[in-house]
Amino acid sequence: MLEAGTRLVFMKSGCVMNGTVQGNNSIIVAKTKAPVFKNVKLEGSFKNDKAYLSWWNCDEDITDEIESLVTTFSGTVYLDRAGKMTKPIILNDKKTFKIDGCGNAFCLSNIGGFAFHLKQVNSIEVQNVSFKYVNSNPGTSSHVGALRIAHAGASDVKIHDVSIEGFDNSQYKPCGLDAIQIEGCKKGTVTLIHDVTVKDMVVKGDGKETNGIGANYAISVDCHEKESGKVNIYNCYISNLYNVDENGYKIYEDASGIYLGGAVGKNANGEMTYANWDAYIHDCHFKDVSKRNIKIQGNYVVLCNLYSETTEEFLKSYRNMYVGINGNYITIDGIYGQYDGCIVNISGNYLSLCNMDCTSALCNSKYAHVICLDGTQNAKIEDCKFDNDTYMFIYPTERNLTDASVPEFHIKRCSLNVKNLLYCITNFSIIYNKGVLMVDDSNISLSETYVSNSRSLSEIRLCGSTIRGKARMTIPKENGEPRVIVIESEIIEQ
Repeated sequence: MLEAGTRLVFMKSGCVMNGTVQGNNSIIVAKTKAPVFKNVKLEGSFKNDKAYLSWWNCDEDITDEIESLVTTFSGTVYLDRAGKMTKPIILNDKKTFKIDGCGNAFCLSNIGGFAFHLKQVNSIEVQNVSFKYVNSNPGTSSHVGALRIAHAGASDVKIHDVSIEGFDNSQYKPCGLDAIQIEGCKKGTVTLIHDVTVKDMVVKGDGKETNGIGANYAISVDCHEKESGKVNIYNCYISNLYNVDENGYKIYEDASGIYLGGAVGKNANGEMTYANWDAYIHDCHFKDVSKRNIKIQGNYVVLCNLYSETTEEFLKSYRNMYVGINGNYITIDGIYGQYDGCIVNISGNYLSLCNMDCTSALCNSKYAHVICLDGTQNAKIEDCKFDNDTYMFIYPTERNLTDASVPEFHIKRCSLNVKNLLYCITNFSIIYNKGVLMVDDSNISLSETYVSNSRSLSEIRLCGSTIRGKARMTIPKENGEPRVIVIESEIIEQ
């Protein structure tokens, strides 16, 4: 045991072997490049600004040495040599956790949990490190991953220049995976994740999608309170995430590239309520991510400059979603590429969908809707191009409406090659003859129906737009009064 404030100095030579060194706000100074510890565990506290894994003369398994560093030092821990981790490292009630992997790769072997599980740590930064699974037996754990971090109070989490790859539990028992999981992202916290790569993650679930078994998430951030902290996720690359059954065959289960989990609870009407995020996800690339590139529960989220691609090996399903959202006040500005399923599926209101140029390979399925808006009363779709023989559905509902409500949808400067552009509502008398569908400066090629079963629609306004194909407009009368259709300088070709 060192006395309070003691400096333990290693000059040109010297090594402590076999035992425990107990610090008390101590400082370690190593003036030699040679290791100074062998089979030594550190306890207590050390106040170095910097500490190094290379201080140890250790074998391939470096779990104990890393644990000594991150539990006792208050400064940045430099993992300046590669190695293998074989058990979880769990930290509780620590002021700081800062590691710099120095560009090294660490093999994760039969971790049976999370490589790093941080509980109630105030300031967190993880950078310049790679995690590669070499054996993915979850053991007794049903929830595994590389990083699991719980915010403590008004804390900051920064994760950047990190890669995680190679998980595959297909030969072992089912489990759930979050490669990176951030918890407790409540008001006052900041979460910054950028330049992260997650790839080749294969999860065997139980087919039930309950209690997280079968979940396969690259990056997940949770907030189950009314207000979240700030979240900024950018420059991330996520590739080859999917689920398998007990025989190793690809199946459709709960996989997502980026997930914002914001379910708060049900209100008096039995409807689920969601957190108000302050979240910005941008400049990310997805390749062969099964089920959803992005899954969001919550309000006030901005998605910008996202790109997707799929290969022939991708598991095609009508339930796949490029973006799947339950929430209001959602802004999408720029999503591109190809995804084999729905492009945008949103259950929510007050939506802005702009600058989308996407294709879907499931063009022959009626479920392959490029856009599906459910429960939406106000939305704008601008500067979008969908060159697919697929569907676009808009489903307003009576939820949260008043007598003064006017459902309004604006399609502007779009080039749409869709089979069915459908504005649909039934049995909701509160908004009869009020809804407005506007199509301005757009080219729409249709093969079936333009508007159908729309008892709430008051006006269809076409301005400077071209409608081609076998389009028909079904505008039923209500109480003997015909619908009002406003047409200005349009060209309609049947």
